[in-house]
Amino acid sequence: MAERLFLVDGHSHLFRAYHAVGYLSTSRGVPSHAVLILSTMLWKLIREERPDYLGIAWDAPGATFRDRLFEEYKATRAAMPADLAQQLPYVRRLFEALRTPVVEAPGFEADDVLGTLVARVADRDLEVVIVTGDKDLLQLVSPRVSVLSVVGRSGERVHYDAAKVRERWGVDPAQIPDVLALMGDSIDNIPGVPGVGEKTAVKLLAQFGTVDRLYENLALVAGKLRETLAAHRKQALLSRELATVSRQVPIDFDLEAFRLREPDWPRLRALWMEMEFSRLLKDLPAQTVEVGTEPVAALATEAALRDYLAGVPPGEPVAMDWAGESRPPEPELQGLGLFHPAAGGAFVPLGPETAEAIGRTLGGSRELIVHDAKPVLGWLLARGVAPPAVEDSAVAAYLLNPARQSYPLEQLSLETLGESPPDLAGAAGLGPAELGARLAARARAVWRYWGYAAGQLDALGLRSVYAEIERPLVPVLARMERAGIRVDVERLEGFAKELERSLDLLTREIHQMAGEPFTIGSPKQLAHVLFEKLKLPASRRT
Repeated sequence: MAERLFLVDGHSHLFRAYHAVGYLSTSRGVPSHAVLILSTMLWKLIREERPDYLGIAWDAPGATFRDRLFEEYKATRAAMPADLAQQLPYVRRLFEALRTPVVEAPGFEADDVLGTLVARVADRDLEVVIVTGDKDLLQLVSPRVSVLSVVGRSGERVHYDAAKVRERWGVDPAQIPDVLALMGDSIDNIPGVPGVGEKTAVKLLAQFGTVDRLYENLALVAGKLRETLAAHRKQALLSRELATVSRQVPIDFDLEAFRLREPDWPRLRALWMEMEFSRLLKDLPAQTVEVGTEPVAALATEAALRDYLAGVPPGEPVAMDWAGESRPPEPELQGLGLFHPAAGGAFVPLGPETAEAIGRTLGGSRELIVHDAKPVLGWLLARGVAPPAVEDSAVAAYLLNPARQSYPLEQLSLETLGESPPDLAGAAGLGPAELGARLAARARAVWRYWGYAAGQLDALGLRSVYAEIERPLVPVLARMERAGIRVDVERLEGFAKELERSLDLLTREIHQMAGEPFTIGSPKQLAHVLFEKLKLPASRRT
């Protein structure tokens, strides 16, 4: 079976990616939607198609030979939007992280680069697949060359071989430039012949084969159409020249440079983390945190806890994770894992006297870092022990990305640190040694993730929100879950109506400020009002 070379029409896919979804940005206000869609497309292509070779063709900056032939070529296209231009450095980083070569040539378009690459491998035992959404590249289809087109937002893939081209266009692949010569192409501002549409062009080519033979036999065309064709002969021939892909681009080519390689995982992870592509990050391979073979110290007594804490520098926090059921009002916990770089990992099996020992040793000035601290605090409250001071890394994760549905430690560690701590599936059936080893490893992951999350809170200016609003609520909510609350239904219903009135008033005020009614809940419409009409800077993800 022949190896397969996939060639991606990069510039075309970049613009398609930009227009595929509404405006998206990172929490720092960096536009990200084109990079996201392009990343998703390339990642899916690599994983599902598994090409042997992969390359990307790109439009070089500056004028092309077509601009010299026809000054109005692509003149109807708007300049690259500013928020797309901002994403170009990230697109380049994506290609570099995927270790995919990018080919461009001054004076030529990506289409011409693709045509030349196809010509360069014509004598090789290769199947070539051109990945594009542009119809003009269908002219390159041959027995060993096909086009893979992604259709619409559904992402449906259509493979074009010669038969599929004939089914869609009614002509052979080599006749595509002739079709465009007659009907024109509004996207590239190729003029064609006025009044000649796709059906007429296909009918003429079915009769005459090419534009040249059409004009050689123009007398066979009846009536007004003959007059129109005669009057626009030069324009038709120019249009065909504009629509014909060059296969003579002066580029260096080494097939082995296109051999698909393992991505640069650290660079790819760093890029997708920076762009906050959480779904894509889930697909990257994780470095599994090994559960140590050495037994983890079991701190079953207050004395053992104190001995462990003696190895922790005064005033420094200790990371903690827990295993068990979090159901309020009385969570059922099996054990706790502890970690500090100076003291290492440890396991606290929970018994009748453990709660008071924890209160006397881990309470007071010693701060704990816990991922989802409420169950631990609820367990202590149920045993009459005042909750210790905690940092809650799950709460920090929520502030960093409120749109997530859940905040599991395993997933957050994978996305931000590239490693996945051992899970607690089936923890109820684990022996003390295995449970202790897993909890200690997870406590280490809590420590590492908190280091990342705390830095992000500072970088994004969210530390005060966390410290003054969100973190103080954790023990309050733990007490509420422990004691329960009494609900005044009538008062809540009245409050709901009051909120509805306030919401209606705010909606009218917003529409008045915007100067037009729009759907506030629509990200696309909101982005249009904020960034295009009101010209506000995109400093936060909305």
